[in-house]
Amino acid sequence: MKELQILIDIRKLVNSETGSSKSENLTISSLRNDEINFSSPIRIIAKLTNINSDIYADIGLKTTITTECSKCLKTINTKIDLNYQDEFKIKPNNDELKIKSDYTIDLWPSIRQEIILNNPMNVLCKIDCKGIKVIQE
Repeated sequence: MKELQILIDIRKLVNSETGSSKSENLTISSLRNDEINFSSPIRIIAKLTNINSDIYADIGLKTTITTECSKCLKTINTKIDLNYQDEFKIKPNNDELKIKSDYTIDLWPSIRQEIILNNPMNVLCKIDCKGIKVIQE
C-alpha cells in the first residue's frame, strides 16, 4: 500500500520575505492507513510562516478514529482535536521534517505522529466498563 501523503505547495512562500505566511484549509476524505483507522475525514487548518526560508507550521486538525475499548474490545469512535506546531527545514538534520526539492511539504508524517502520541493507550467505551463478559455454564 502506498504511504499516505498530504502535500502543500510552498514555492511562493519560500521565495517571499521572512515573516510572510499563508493559510491552508484542507479536508482529506479518502484515507487508507494500516496504523490508524479513520472513521471521518481529517479537517486541517495550517498556518505556514516563512522564517529564513524554513517553514513554521501552526496546525489544527479534527478527525475521528476507530479503536477498541481496552477492556471489552468493543469498537468505538474516538474524536481527535489537536493544535500543535511543527517546523519544516530546507536542510534538515536526520529526524527533522524537510521541504522537498519541488517546494512542497508533506504534513502526513507530522499528523501521524501527533495522532499516535495524543491517542490514549487505554481507551474505554465507558468509564465503568466491566470488560469482556464471560459466560459460565
